[in-house]
Amino acid sequence: MSRATPFLILLLIAALLGGCGFQLRGSADLPPILQATWLDAGGVSTELQRQVRQSLGSGGAVLVDDRATATARLRITGERYQRRTAEVDARGNITEFELRYTFRFSLFDEAAGESLIDEAVVEVERTLRYDDSQLLARESEEADMRAEMVRFAVHQMVRRIEAVAHR
Repeated sequence: MSRATPFLILLLIAALLGGCGFQLRGSADLPPILQATWLDAGGVSTELQRQVRQSLGSGGAVLVDDRATATARLRITGERYQRRTAEVDARGNITEFELRYTFRFSLFDEAAGESLIDEAVVEVERTLRYDDSQLLARESEEADMRAEMVRFAVHQMVRRIEAVAHR
């Protein structure tokens, strides 16, 4: 096998992936209407607000503090985190929890006075294994999973907003 063979194989894989439309997850292709976005997110967690600001900012949206200067209004409400028992063993001990994270959002074109996205629900579910003997580890794992769920939910919301640009 010559020295060029691994390079050619890598080049072929890159060409195939590019040809099929594959692209790495990166910044979103947000609609131009978000050039001056007012985030109406009172009553939701600071973690959700931080993730939304970060995701929109990396996608090119500019968040403004004054609604009067906004071209769009992104409203986020109804954030909710639930944990319920999903599985118990033969002795009645909990072995698994189901975690559910939801929020609602809507997007409004301030200039045109019309709704771009009526109230939509974002929901993420995960399963968490439970072990009584590992209490500290479980709490840490649950906190990490919650943060990941918020990131994933915001990613879903941004993808829905991105779809508005391609209608």
